Amino acid sequence: MSKIILLFLLFFSLGISAKENTLVLTSTKNLPVEFQLILQGLQSSPLPSEEFQTLKKLIDKIGSSTKKLPKEEIFFIVKSIFYKTLLLAPTSTQKVFFDNSHLKSLAKLSQVTTNPFLKWFFKALQKDALLLSSSPVYRDYLVARNAGKIDKPELKRIDRKVQLLSWWILKITPETPDLLLKTIHPLMQFILNKIDISLSLLITVTPPKVETPNSLTFFIQEEATTDKQITVSSPTVDDIIDSVDSKVPLGSNPETLPLPSTEDWLQSDEPQSELDSAGDF
Repeated sequence: MSKIILLFLLFFSLGISAKENTLVLTSTKNLPVEFQLILQGLQSSPLPSEEFQTLKKLIDKIGSSTKKLPKEEIFFIVKSIFYKTLLLAPTSTQKVFFDNSHLKSLAKLSQVTTNPFLKWFFKALQKDALLLSSSPVYRDYLVARNAGKIDKPELKRIDRKVQLLSWWILKITPETPDLLLKTIHPLMQFILNKIDISLSLLITVTPPKVETPNSLTFFIQEEATTDKQITVSSPTVDDIIDSVDSKVPLGSNPETLPLPSTEDWLQSDEPQSELDSAGDF
């Protein structure tokens, strides 16, 4: 009997674990497509329960921050961090170059991969490489590169783009497409963490939102009615004089003014000679 209970508990716990691993976090259309790609890329395969809970906590924090910021600022932060991270990822100083065979591999891999982020990334690299290689200046760049004289500003700009694209493209081969995911995965995690930090910092420097009259909680705005109007009449000169006369004791002479105070409020502890030597203002 005890063995049956243990087996039941074992299968029950496995069922819960499997159910937890099938949960997926998604984003709404109110967030940039780049953010959706990261979530889809990180969850292309079921995550272990612990990794999923860690990701969920991070997404909850980001979701809490996005509620307090306008859409324009959210899009700017997400997109700028997303592309800046991918652009700064290449660290090798060795010159590398892509060719047509690499572009053909990209086209094939973008069709067969099931990871949404990799599919987008392969297509983006292929599109940028084709646009660059079809540029009218690209032929001059190839000639200058073969001659070892990339000295013109426009050729240097093309060379930087070629190096960036080549660093990524040469990491992709038809035999090992999933190996790129091991390079991309930490970058996607880094992007999410960076977005969370940036949104939190932005909230601290963003002025509070001014509520409209219809959204106020503790105050309301309504039309004033004649029954609730409060009129305040201004006193006339005669009213003021009458008030003063009523406070003067009978038999006193109102024309007798009080004597001035004998206290010298300008008196100073400093010698007069020093004050005189200070001169006029």
